[in-house]
Amino acid sequence: MTTTQVDQLNVGLIIAAFLAAFFWPYETFVLAYAYLGPLHYLTQISWLHDRKYFLESRKLAFFLIVPAVLWVVAFLELYPFTYPERALFVWVSIVAALAFTLTKSLTQRMWLVAILLFVGFLLTTKLWWVVFLLTFIPSIVHVFIFTALFMLFGAMKSRSVAGFLAVGLLLCLGVLIVLLPAPSILPPFSPFLEEGTKFFHDLQLALAEMFHLPLDEAGQYRVMRLVGFSYLYHYLNWFSKTKVIGWGEVSRKRGLGIVGAYLILIGIYTMNFTVGFLSALALATAHVFLEFPLNVHSVKGVIGGVVGKSRGERPLLGGVD
Repeated sequence: MTTTQVDQLNVGLIIAAFLAAFFWPYETFVLAYAYLGPLHYLTQISWLHDRKYFLESRKLAFFLIVPAVLWVVAFLELYPFTYPERALFVWVSIVAALAFTLTKSLTQRMWLVAILLFVGFLLTTKLWWVVFLLTFIPSIVHVFIFTALFMLFGAMKSRSVAGFLAVGLLLCLGVLIVLLPAPSILPPFSPFLEEGTKFFHDLQLALAEMFHLPLDEAGQYRVMRLVGFSYLYHYLNWFSKTKVIGWGEVSRKRGLGIVGAYLILIGIYTMNFTVGFLSALALATAHVFLEFPLNVHSVKGVIGGVVGKSRGERPLLGGVD
């Protein structure tokens, strides 16, 4: 498939994800997260590794993965880290991604790190900052905002009308799915769905507060539509671009390893969602943190393209191979 054909396909995938999440928000999220999520984590980490995590050297990924490990340790309560400390783990990884992608000299890098870490440390006293880093960054920002930016960057590079249409449609339907009212009679909440969404209860409440929705079941139902829509399309977008970005081009040995690990995780999820979630937690967290440099490149590319266009230039956009 050509890039334009993939963009056209994604228009259809966005609509399909919207309809699934609108009518079955909890089911859409749980099934997508459990059965598509692990394959996404495994294949994306493999793809990032082959591209040196979009850093000068793979060794620099150490500064991304260590905070991720500490975040997992904190989540599992293996050590009593406070919530501000947990938020700092996320911020340290983001700062590392910014420093390694935006600066060239060691002096510039040290100054940027020092300033951003100091600002982040001061902000840990603010509840909104802690909630943003701990609740929004690993979830809705990652699967919705960064996905939209990644798509926009690709559309700007290929100058695909269908690509721009897909980005616009994603953003519009993301807003619409929250604005539309919940059913007057909510469907029954099965034990399976309750188990599958219990780790995301804080996200539901935080999103409901952000959109000024009531914190009752109807309000949470509406934000869960957005969560289900965002996660399902995030995964579908990734799998639709197998040939475009080449994430499927791996050795036979690595491919078998990915398939084997995926089947094991699916088996665990099928038997018990909680155990499956905790088993895949390290992979899920690692793929979020390791993607920060790519996110920075995408934002940088979009800004560079907009600035170049405003100057009447034809911007030379660096790309995602």
